[in-house]
Amino acid sequence: MTEKDRVLHNITTFFESYSGKKKLEEEITKLQSDLAGLEADNDRLKAQLEKCKETQRNAVSSKQMAEEALNRAEARITTLKEQLRPNATEEEYRSIPIPIYLNLHETRQILAILDSMHSVKHTFISMYLPWDYKTENTDKGFLQHFNENSIQTMEKIRSSTGMVIFHDTDDLIFEIILPPFPITKHHFSVDEKFYVDELNKILEPKSGVLIVIAHAGESFVGYTEDGEHLTASQIIRSSVKAKHTKGGFSQRRFERLREEDIAHHVEKVRMNIAEMLDDMGKEPDQVLIGGDIQLARAALENADLKRRITENSLDIHISKNDPGSILLKSLACRRYKLL
Repeated sequence: MTEKDRVLHNITTFFESYSGKKKLEEEITKLQSDLAGLEADNDRLKAQLEKCKETQRNAVSSKQMAEEALNRAEARITTLKEQLRPNATEEEYRSIPIPIYLNLHETRQILAILDSMHSVKHTFISMYLPWDYKTENTDKGFLQHFNENSIQTMEKIRSSTGMVIFHDTDDLIFEIILPPFPITKHHFSVDEKFYVDELNKILEPKSGVLIVIAHAGESFVGYTEDGEHLTASQIIRSSVKAKHTKGGFSQRRFERLREEDIAHHVEKVRMNIAEMLDDMGKEPDQVLIGGDIQLARAALENADLKRRITENSLDIHISKNDPGSILLKSLACRRYKLL
């Protein structure tokens, strides 16, 4: 580099430094580097967020699957509890059918389909059996329309409200439906149409249904006027000591304290029932109870209800269901589709 070039370079460097151009270029380079780092961080956080969303979606899906499995298990346990007999064999236990639980709307849809059918040969059988009716009391000529396995299945199914059977002699249809409200009279017919009118009448919206699901420490009281929506509901919780397993004086004292806790809880449920009925201003048309039946009946002792109390055998867990779900399960029909 000549002396002239060196002088020009020094002058240029001096002016660039003086004007701040070099400093600005260095700052821009630094900012560009920072921006690249932030973009990399942003991409990393986006990936983490997407992973969290996927985990959340999987968790929701797993929760739904677990709830469905729990409902199936509860239904199975309920069925076994109702149908176990002291002398039944293991083979008989395995042959107990598993019910499908339907809400009132779904049941009415099935009845509409059955009602639309027509048998030219008059092969459609309709049977309405109250809860205390014995199949052996049925006319032998009528039972000849059923094979031995069908009769055994009907005898295994237990219900506190009775059952309705729709069957055809060609063995194309075999439906057993257990309604949430009691069947009060028996009916038998073999005709060209299924007799669904009586079951539709049983499932008609009531003027009011009081639902009491009782457990030690956690109970539900609800009132519905249409069978599909809750007009009022309340979950009552109390502190109740767990069961004691040790023996001796300590156990007796503990059990006495537990009984006092339960009595206090029942009283709270009783008060909630009284307040709810007072707010409704009328006596319910139906009363359904479930859970611990003894506690539920104790809670209704002073309610002065003239209606028949119907026991719902489904053991609904309050903490695992929202009020709407409790209503749905309490008024569900059990359906056994055997063909």
